[in-house]
Amino acid sequence: MSDLQRKIRSLPLRLKIWISVVFVLILAYQILFSAPVVSSILSAAMPASTELKVHVRSSSLFFGFVFDDVVLKDRLSGDSIFAADQVRLKWFLPGFLAGQIGVREIGLRNPTVSLIKRNDRWNSDALKSDRPRKKTEKSKESSPRPPEIELYLPVRLYGAVRIEGLRFLLEDHSGERLRRVDLSDVDLHLGFVTKTFHTIPLNLDSLQLFDSLFFALNPIRPVQFEYSEFDSVQGRPTLMLKLYRETLENGTAFLSRLRIDARDLSHRRSGMDIPFGLRLEHDIQYDPAKERFLIRRFRLESGPDTWLSLTGDFRRDESGFHHMEVRMQESSIDLDRIGPFIQRLTNNAVETGGRLSLYPLLITGRLDRLSAHFGLSGSNVRVRTGKSVHGVPTAQIDVRGTVDLYALGLLPVPEGYSADHSLAYGVVREAYIDRLELGYNGASLSGKGSLHPDQGIVLDLDLKNFALGQFTAPHLTATGSASLRARSGTDFSRITVLGLVRLDAARYLIDRSLSGVQNVALNTDLDLVFPGRGVRLDIRKADLTGTSMKGASLLRLLAAGELTFAGGQSYTVRLSGLDVDYEKLHPLLPGNLRSDLEVIRPYLEKGAHLDGNAQIHMEKGSGVIQASAALLLPSISAEGLNLQADMSTAPDGVRFRRIHLHGLRGALNADLTGSLTGPPGARQPYLDFRLNLSRKGMLPVHENVRLDGTVDISAQIRPEQIAGNIDIRRFNLIYSNTACVQKTAGCTYYNIEDLNFTLPFVHRNQMIPVRYETMINPDLIDRFPDRPNLTLKSVWSNRSPDGLVVDQGFYFLGAPAGGARPALEANLTYKRNILEGRLLRISTYRPLKAGEKTMAPVYRTASGTGYVSNGTIELRNLFFNVADMKPASMEYGAHLSVHDLNVEPYFPKADSSYDGIISATANVRGANLADAVRNINARLAVYRISKDFTGLAVRIMVPSDILAKLVNNTLEIPAMSAELRGGLVYTTIQVRSSGIVSFSRLVKPADEMIRQERIPLAEFLERTRKETGEFQ
Repeated sequence: MSDLQRKIRSLPLRLKIWISVVFVLILAYQILFSAPVVSSILSAAMPASTELKVHVRSSSLFFGFVFDDVVLKDRLSGDSIFAADQVRLKWFLPGFLAGQIGVREIGLRNPTVSLIKRNDRWNSDALKSDRPRKKTEKSKESSPRPPEIELYLPVRLYGAVRIEGLRFLLEDHSGERLRRVDLSDVDLHLGFVTKTFHTIPLNLDSLQLFDSLFFALNPIRPVQFEYSEFDSVQGRPTLMLKLYRETLENGTAFLSRLRIDARDLSHRRSGMDIPFGLRLEHDIQYDPAKERFLIRRFRLESGPDTWLSLTGDFRRDESGFHHMEVRMQESSIDLDRIGPFIQRLTNNAVETGGRLSLYPLLITGRLDRLSAHFGLSGSNVRVRTGKSVHGVPTAQIDVRGTVDLYALGLLPVPEGYSADHSLAYGVVREAYIDRLELGYNGASLSGKGSLHPDQGIVLDLDLKNFALGQFTAPHLTATGSASLRARSGTDFSRITVLGLVRLDAARYLIDRSLSGVQNVALNTDLDLVFPGRGVRLDIRKADLTGTSMKGASLLRLLAAGELTFAGGQSYTVRLSGLDVDYEKLHPLLPGNLRSDLEVIRPYLEKGAHLDGNAQIHMEKGSGVIQASAALLLPSISAEGLNLQADMSTAPDGVRFRRIHLHGLRGALNADLTGSLTGPPGARQPYLDFRLNLSRKGMLPVHENVRLDGTVDISAQIRPEQIAGNIDIRRFNLIYSNTACVQKTAGCTYYNIEDLNFTLPFVHRNQMIPVRYETMINPDLIDRFPDRPNLTLKSVWSNRSPDGLVVDQGFYFLGAPAGGARPALEANLTYKRNILEGRLLRISTYRPLKAGEKTMAPVYRTASGTGYVSNGTIELRNLFFNVADMKPASMEYGAHLSVHDLNVEPYFPKADSSYDGIISATANVRGANLADAVRNINARLAVYRISKDFTGLAVRIMVPSDILAKLVNNTLEIPAMSAELRGGLVYTTIQVRSSGIVSFSRLVKPADEMIRQERIPLAEFLERTRKETGEFQ
C-alpha cells in the first residue's frame, strides 16, 4: 500500500465524497466541452437539410469558444450558406459576480454569406425548420405596457464586434441570364460600454445608458463590389464611416466622419467603361465643453466639379443664446458632364445638359435674428425623359430673410429672450424675393416679393407664353399667361389675390372630337383667410369670359363665394350670371357635342342665362346642401325656370327636405321630398313626387308652342312599390311654325284639342315577372267601357296635308261638330305591372261635300257645316307588360282593325276623284325589348283596298317593278297580307283575273297567290317611305 493510498484512507468520509463529486464534475465538464462533443451538438442543432463542418479550436463555459474553418451547406444543392476562416465568441463569466455582463468579442475572420437561387429555390430555404410551429393565442385582455424593466441587481454591459473581410454573395440562376451581386472586403468594428443601471427604459431614453460607443465601417481599405446581369458595375469604391459617442462629466461628445468615393467604380456596357465619379465627404463633431457643433467639412463632388461644399458652426454664447453660421464655399453642377452616365444608366430614357449652381448660401447670426441668403442660377438646362423635353434656358433666384427659430419651440429658450408677437406667422421677421426669373420651354416667369411685419406680404408674378398642351394634350391645348398680385395686412391673417389668367388659342377634346379655337380669360379678386385653424377663400369676384379668335363674345360667368376648409368643408357660391351666346358657340363645340345638343338647339338659339346661389357644408361624411337657381331660355319663354334644393347627406342616406321646380309664369310646379336610406350602392327610396302644370288660357312656353289645361302627376316611391296617379284635364296644345311667329307667308299651325286622361297606378318592384298570356281571362266581355278614362277631342291644322289653307280647319282626327265621337277614346288600366286596354278607338271625319247625300249620320257645327264618318281604327286587347322594368322582361301586343278608313284626304289632290277606302286587320306581339327586332311578330291582312291604291301596295309588297306593273294592270287584287317574323317581312298578294284566260297562272299557277319571301324589315320600311312619298 502506497503512501497516497494510506493518506486517502485516512481522510474523513465526507471529504472523500466531496472530492469524488468534484472529480466527476470536472470530468463531465471536460467531456461536455471537448471538441468532438461541441461539434456534434452544433451539427445536431442544425436543420436536417443542412450540413455543418466546423473545427473547434477552444471551448470554455467561462471564457467562450473559438471555431476554425466553419462551413454550412445546403444538402440539396451543395451550395454554401455560410463560411468563415474563424468565428470567435468570447466572454468572461466570472465578471458576473461583479455585476459586469458582456461579450468581450464577437469576431469573424473572412466570413462569406451566400444566397444562391437555383430552380426557383434559395439555398437559405434549408434553414427553415421542418417542425410545425405551435400557434399561441394572444390574450384578449392586454395589460398596459410598463415604461421600463426593473432588474434585481445593478449591472453594466459591454461588448465588442470585429468582422474582417466580410463577403456577401447573391446569385440568381433562375432567369435567362445570371444575376450576380458580390460585395467583399467589408470590415466592421463595434464597441460599447454602458453605465451601471438597474432599470431599462422601453423608449429612446435607453440610448442614454451607453457610456461610450464606437462604430467603424471600412476605416482603412476600400470594398470590392461587382454586379452583373445585362450590364456590369464593378470596382473598389471607398465606403468609410466612423461614429464615436462618449458621455463625459460636462456632456456627451460626438464625432462622425464619412467618406464615399465612387471614382473607382465604373459601369460597363459593350466593353466600354464609364466611371461614376461621385464623392461625398463629411466631418461633423460636437464638443460638450464648448457646447459647439461643427461641420468642418461637407462636400459633394462629381469628377472635377464641386456640386456642394459648405462649412457650419453652431454654438452657444455665455448669455445662453445660440449662434449659427453655415457658408457655401462653392457650387457648380455641370449636367453635360454627367449626361452620358445618366443616359447609359437609364437606357437612353433620360438625357441631361446645362449648368446649375446653388451659390450663394449663407446662414448666419443669433437664432432669434437668424439671417439667410439663398441663390440658384442655371443656364441652358435641359432634361429629356422619354419623348418629353424640358428646357430651362435661364434661371435666376435670389431669396433672403430673417427668422426667429426660438419661436418654433425646438430649442430651450435663454433667459434674456423675449418673444416678438408681431412676427409674420410667429417666425419670419422679414423675407425678400429680390429676383425671380425663370424660362421654361418658351415660357417665362418673373416676379418680386417681400414679407415684412410692418408692410405685410407684397408679391407680383407674371407668367407668359406657357404651352399648356405639353402636359394636357390631346385633352387640352392652349397658351397660358397670368398676372397675379398678392397683398396682406400686417397681421398676415388675410392675403388678397388679384389677377388675370388667360388661355389663348385653347382647344379641348371630348371623346375623340376636337373643339374649335377659343380664348378664355379669368379675372379674379379673392382673399385667402387663415382663421384659428384651416383656411378660407373669400371670392369677391370671379369673372370668366370666353371669346372667339375674332373677339366675338361666347360666354360670360360672374360669380362670388366663400370656400372654407377647417375641420369640415363649407361652400357658399353666388352666381350673378352665366350668359351663353349659343349661336356663336355652336360652331366651336366638338362635333360629337354639337350632335348631342342638336335636339335642343332651337331652345338655345337666343342664348341662355343662369343665376343663383348655393350653400354646401360637408363634415365627416355628412353634409347639408341648400341651393336656388334660375334658368332663362329666351327661345322658349321670357320667364325662367327656378330650382330650389334643400337636402342633406349622411353615410346612411340622403334626405330631400324639398326639391322644388317653379316656372312658366307660375304654371309649372314640381316637388320632391323624402329620403334615400342605406349605405351607398344599396340605398332604398322613400320619396314623394308631384308635378303640376295648370293654366287657364293659352300660355306661351316657346315661341312655337302654346298650351293650357291641367296636368297633375303624383307618385309615392317606396322600396316595394311605386304608387301614384296621372290626371290630365282639358289639355290643349298649339304648335306654330316660324312663319306664324314672324307673321309671314306659309304660316302653319297644329292643334291638339281637349285631352283628358286619368290613370291611377301601382307598380310592384318586387313582383316576379309573369307572361301576359297567363293572366288573360278569356271570359271577359270585349266591349267598349261606358266611361273611358282617355279622350282626345280632335287633332287639326289650318292646312291640309298638301299645304292648302282650309278655312274651317283640316281635321286629321275627330271633328268640331257636336255629337261626334272623340278623336281618341279608351279605358286604360295599370295592374300587375301591366298597362292594358280592351279597346282603343280612333275616329276620323270629313266635311260633307256640297250636294252629297248619305245614309250615314251627319254631325253639324254651329255654322251648319256637316261632318260624316271617314272610318275608324280600333286597337283591341292592347297591353304593355312593364314587368321588372328590365327590357329583356318586357312584352307588348295589340289587335288592330281598320274599318272603311278613307285615306284619300291625307294624300295630295288628284285631277280626278278616287276611292281611298281601306279595311284591314293586324296583330302585333313583341317581347324582349333588349333585342326588339328579332322578337317582334306581326301580321297585316288587307281585305278591302281600292284599285287606286293597289299599285302603291303592290310596289311596296312586290319589290320587282315589272311584276308589280303586270299585276297592277292585268289582275284584280281582292286581298293582300304581310307578316313580320324575326326581322323579315313575308308578303302575300291574292290575284284574280276578270277575263276568260287566267293571267294569274302565269304568275303563280294553281293557287293564284303571289308570295314574296324574306324582305328585310329595313328594306320594307324604306320602300314604304319612298312609295308613299312619290304617290300621286
